[in-house]
Amino acid sequence: MDRARSIRGRLPRWAVGWCVAAGVLAPLVVSQSAVAADCTKYASTGGSDGAAGTAAAPYRTAQKLADSLSAGQVGCLTGGGVFGGVRVNRSGITLTSAPGQPRATLLGSTTVPDSSNDVVIENLIEITLLANKMGVPRHAFLSFMNNGVMGSMFTAYKTPALVNLDWTTTFTPELLRKDLDLGLELGREWDVPMPVTAATREVLQGHFGAAMLQKDPAAYLEKDFAALMETMALAAGMKLEPENVKVSTGLE
Repeated sequence: MDRARSIRGRLPRWAVGWCVAAGVLAPLVVSQSAVAADCTKYASTGGSDGAAGTAAAPYRTAQKLADSLSAGQVGCLTGGGVFGGVRVNRSGITLTSAPGQPRATLLGSTTVPDSSNDVVIENLIEITLLANKMGVPRHAFLSFMNNGVMGSMFTAYKTPALVNLDWTTTFTPELLRKDLDLGLELGREWDVPMPVTAATREVLQGHFGAAMLQKDPAAYLEKDFAALMETMALAAGMKLEPENVKVSTGLE
């Protein structure tokens, strides 16, 4: 189910499109100053959605801008314009008012699907390792999870990775850390305690340290964030092996 939040008036220094469901942090970040000098694409009320999205030929809508971005990229809203709402369909993107220009305004709803689960992946790894160490195969435990009320599209989607230790990249640990840092910054600015998110961020930091034990730390950190499971297994005194079981992603 989608969670929506209306954003009216001018954007504060940090404003985040949240999906708060079972401790989930969602991916859209609308920022005034996060990465002001690194605009990837642009939108302007005088632009066109058929344009290239460059500074000289910006898009017209915030929606087109958001749809054009990939994880880690930044979209800039120019000229202090008023833009409609946004539906976000991918993780790790940032929308910001263009540097050196008046703040942009989003009117309407900013909708973020329940698809980016920074905190949930840590919880899922922990309980899967516990069951595994107690003798339950990972594929059996995750099948039980996915077929019950605690399952979700996200838990099903990450099941093949956790079962077969396939760390083909969908989202890197660095981008995950960025999401957590942005959320924690927002919590500090608005005086909202976020202890679970803070703890998750520190667990993730441990993964960066453990990566130094790999032959090629940089290449290892370019693998999928689900490789955090190997770091948690190390802390639990476990040596994981792929189960080589064909399991569904839930997207078939």
